[in-house]
Amino acid sequence: MSESNNIKDLIPIEDRNGQNAVSARMLHAFLESKQEFANWIKNRIDKYGFIENQDFEVFDNFVKNPNGGRPQKEYALSIGMAKELSMVEGNEKGKQARRYFIKCEEFANNVKALAIPDFSNPAEAARAWADQYEKAQSQSKRALEAEKQVLELSDTIAKIKPKADYCDLILANNATICTTSIAQNYGMSAKAFNILLRNFGIQHKVAGQWILKAKYLPYGYIQSESVVIEHNNGRTETKQHSKWTQKGHLFLYEELKKHGVLPLIEQNN
Repeated sequence: MSESNNIKDLIPIEDRNGQNAVSARMLHAFLESKQEFANWIKNRIDKYGFIENQDFEVFDNFVKNPNGGRPQKEYALSIGMAKELSMVEGNEKGKQARRYFIKCEEFANNVKALAIPDFSNPAEAARAWADQYEKAQSQSKRALEAEKQVLELSDTIAKIKPKADYCDLILANNATICTTSIAQNYGMSAKAFNILLRNFGIQHKVAGQWILKAKYLPYGYIQSESVVIEHNNGRTETKQHSKWTQKGHLFLYEELKKHGVLPLIEQNN
């Protein structure tokens, strides 16, 4: 059974007062929402500003209940509202339902667009219906292909956006950056970050200073700065302190990513 046929069985389109309608309860079940139905539908209506008797209709369903109690409250949704609820659900079921409702809308629009041929000429009438049918099928196919491309593009953008965000942050800063600041971007201390870089063969320690391995030295990843340290006894000494250039920062991002180590901005997406 195809996906569309399966959804059609689970979320049938019904006629209500001459308009196509969808049972909110059936849609809720198909979307596999973790919220209880009553809370789910009320929250969605409040959050997205749906209007009663325009986007949806509320009615009581008098089901048999041996324990008595109040009738079950039901919601009949317009196709447009059902499509939007599917989209904001944000899961695979929501994508499937949204595609299904788009096809339902296209079918309804195509039916409305069909011109009534001149039945006084049977041959002309047959040709007119055939032309209209082929046109409707072609429009539906193009719309489905466009929808598929949009969904694929959305998935691609969602995957590359975190990387773009972090790279943008790096490129926006032309100054050198200390290891402590980069380590914080990864949720780590400078000490732990330096050890991580050592374990990945990026650097090693010489005379108390972290130095890049020889193979990385020609690329301008590090810039050394002289730092004057004043001791409590008044004695001063000068030490070399390494900072990462913009190029080096990007290098670290790519190298760490190869080992599955991502900055916090990507871990949260």
